[in-house]
Amino acid sequence: MRSSAKFSIIACLILLSGIFFNPQIVAADDISDVVKSAPNGLSISKYFTVGQFELNDNEDSIAYPFKINSSEIVDAKGDATSDGKVLRLATGGETNPVTYGSGSNETVVNTAQVGAAWSKRDSQNYIDISKKQTVSVWLYFGSADGDDPTKNGEGISLVLQNDNRGESAMGASYQGLGVMGYDQSQTNQTKNLLTNKYSDDTFNNSLINSPEGAASMAIQNSMALNFEAQSNSLISTVRTPALVGYSSDHSTGLIGFAKGRYKEFTLGSFDTAHDTYAAPSDFPERDLLLSSSNLGEHPLRMGNLANPYGTIYFSYPANASTYKTLNLDDLRNDDAFKPSNDLSNPWSLINLNKKGQALSAFQVGAQNANLVDGEDADGNPLYWHHLTFTWNPKTATSPATIEYKFNDKFPDGTINNGQGSDYNEITETIPVDVSQFGTLTDNKVYWGLTGSNGTNDNSYSKLAIFESMPSLATARIDTTLYDKSDNNKAITDSSSDNKVYNDDNLAFDYHLTWDADESREDWQDIVAKLNLPSDVDYNSATITYHNSNGDSTPETIAKVADLNSGSWKYTLANNLGNKSDTNGYTSADITVNGTADNQTDSPITVDPEPASFSGSNAIETTSTPKFVIDGKNVVNKYLDLEVTPTLQFQDVNYKTANTILYRKSDFNLTVTSLKEPWKLSATTTGLYKGTQPFYGNLIYKQTDTSKPIVLTDDAKVVAQDNKSYTTKTTDDIAASWDNNSGLLLSNDVNKIDSAGTYTGTINWTAINSI
Repeated sequence: MRSSAKFSIIACLILLSGIFFNPQIVAADDISDVVKSAPNGLSISKYFTVGQFELNDNEDSIAYPFKINSSEIVDAKGDATSDGKVLRLATGGETNPVTYGSGSNETVVNTAQVGAAWSKRDSQNYIDISKKQTVSVWLYFGSADGDDPTKNGEGISLVLQNDNRGESAMGASYQGLGVMGYDQSQTNQTKNLLTNKYSDDTFNNSLINSPEGAASMAIQNSMALNFEAQSNSLISTVRTPALVGYSSDHSTGLIGFAKGRYKEFTLGSFDTAHDTYAAPSDFPERDLLLSSSNLGEHPLRMGNLANPYGTIYFSYPANASTYKTLNLDDLRNDDAFKPSNDLSNPWSLINLNKKGQALSAFQVGAQNANLVDGEDADGNPLYWHHLTFTWNPKTATSPATIEYKFNDKFPDGTINNGQGSDYNEITETIPVDVSQFGTLTDNKVYWGLTGSNGTNDNSYSKLAIFESMPSLATARIDTTLYDKSDNNKAITDSSSDNKVYNDDNLAFDYHLTWDADESREDWQDIVAKLNLPSDVDYNSATITYHNSNGDSTPETIAKVADLNSGSWKYTLANNLGNKSDTNGYTSADITVNGTADNQTDSPITVDPEPASFSGSNAIETTSTPKFVIDGKNVVNKYLDLEVTPTLQFQDVNYKTANTILYRKSDFNLTVTSLKEPWKLSATTTGLYKGTQPFYGNLIYKQTDTSKPIVLTDDAKVVAQDNKSYTTKTTDDIAASWDNNSGLLLSNDVNKIDSAGTYTGTINWTAINSI
């Protein structure tokens, strides 16, 4: 191997995507199949209130159809329990029966389930909007079906709220997802005094809730990140009005029909898009949103692209500017929207006299998503979707933002680098308006999950499992592979160079960090479970703790026998954090050491392996980076030469008696080698001012007392190292030079050089010395 360099010598005298998905159909027979495959989670009951509901001020205690909070905590079998780790917001295939009227007019309406679970403020579970806060949670939506997307309906929302009802707040079911308002479309029925029966009134137009009315039925003072598993667009073949209930009797003023009531529907119209309707000027942060380049082609628009298998969007459920009254006449020429005129079809009543209306909703940063089961690289079903949600507080120069990462890792903890099917990662950062929370006295708001289903008998449950929450500890794990044989080269998921060589010494480092700003407790009782990458011969593992006072002494915590099974479990001796002890350790490094082992002639790709770090109050997962081990016959050799491009020597006058001229500028000369003994040589043709030579020579002295080596156009060896290093080693040749050693300039005092600047070039060459 040869490495060369030359230098000159001067001697002076810086979306809304339109993709639709085809879901992989992976059916879960029942909830137990899904829960069995669930990632590890935290206990819920201590930190969340589930199953409570209280009517809003303007919600009719008789007619309001969504008074049952269906959320509950379940165990690994799917059975309700107080100490489970799975939150069920809506149960698959089940509805809530609500009875209206009495006697011969008694009617039972099966409404879609809806649920909400809220943080317990007295357990210190809240979002402090003046600080960065992070939530880590797993979500389950369902498998869907290729010909019936309603099986997945409707979805889940992550909500921050300051509603006066607190832990009893809840919005509408169906398209409301438990957080949005109720569109309350009404058609009139009259009661025949002779038969005492109700019948549809075809002479009066239908009614639709106003934007203000819908907003008043939402969770108040709230903002929501919505994961909508089913489209709710009128431009769709799967949506029909859903009957949700009846109002109490009212007077009609008609002879023979003295009484009447309203038949109430939800229209499933919040996703209806139409370019005629622009976002109102008073929509929160409207101008900032419309100018946000990171939010895709439609950062703020009415409705979305109506992907049948999932959309993620942000909304302000209790703000009237979120909702827009949509005239159905504007859609009437659309081929996809041709409601039947058959009076048995609910649309015929709602569209009567072609004066029907519906409510759509303005959505922020709507993204098509695949909210259905997927597959990993080996074809195994993936039921669970991970969400990392981060609240970033308002600053003096920028608004508050929410940041989310969806599908950022797989259920086993492996980082998502695109190795699954129908499991795309989606990330987005959205500016938000904190004034929508109303008056806050302590910067604290409730947070939680809401969710709902449709009435499809084959619908799937809406489930959640929590990994971390702001009330407890926030931690992070970074995993890096170090090739100690290659100058400690670091390999991460983002590395372009992820190659190591057979017999290289490797170190897998798991860096655990406790976040002091976000945590309210120390990270406690941490158990590490590591799946170790293949094709490595492991020999030891160590742990080192860190705090503000420095590092602990590295402790060996595993030897060969502990690591040869391919997996390893270890309980940390110390918690991480300084809440209970100001001198407590706040981070740690677990390092697993081994040697790359590839006994083939071809490269081996080593896939990521998951690792989990489960504490009693926070769970973090990660994975090792993918890397490649070259074949055993590929020798990892390296030889590199680095030289400063220019060098200046001291200025002199023609009467000087100095026979040696010193360097007056710094100079770097290094050789880095791996398994390559080397020798370094230099050549030069001397220094010149034009055609006038300098009377003297460039010389090299290894030490002050060494005999000078005169540099000419015949290569002279000036340094060498005959050792073959197994790790990259750098020899800094110029580091030991002083005024009497290294590269110098001899001066012939018996001759007179004319005044001026003399320049020249030295060619340096490092080659294998064996």
